[in-house]
Amino acid sequence: MKKELEISQIEGEFKRIAEQQTPKDLTLTPENALDLMIEFYHSAHVKGVDSDIPDNDMILFQYGTYDWQDGNGRRFSLDFTRQFILETEDEPYQLSLILYYSSDTIGDMESYSRWSIIDPSISDWATEIRSTMGFKMVSSITPKSFNIRFNQQ
Repeated sequence: MKKELEISQIEGEFKRIAEQQTPKDLTLTPENALDLMIEFYHSAHVKGVDSDIPDNDMILFQYGTYDWQDGNGRRFSLDFTRQFILETEDEPYQLSLILYYSSDTIGDMESYSRWSIIDPSISDWATEIRSTMGFKMVSSITPKSFNIRFNQQ
């Protein structure tokens, strides 16, 4: 059964689950980041989101080499973003877990993105994600850092 959350509780609940599932002595990898986002998708429902409409609650996977204008220059990033659209609002909310890698290690790689609603199930989507060049490339590399962001677009 999914836990019912207010939109204001999303970031805190995700961070709580992340801390439980990623002990301090473990490095966050693409595999456990994917598992974490899928676990959160299956375990948490946002009040005011009509989940019968797939576009209202979905996950985006994307990667590429970008300059985030944060003083760190160009970095390869791998991003899992859960997007929610409340029935009472037009603009979506996004909860993102972003892993950053040195572009020196990865080099420039063509950007990629895939929404979970494209595939018949989250499991099928995850299988597709795991087969991408970007996911495979960083699967055994420790990210330089990661970030959890929550905002409304």
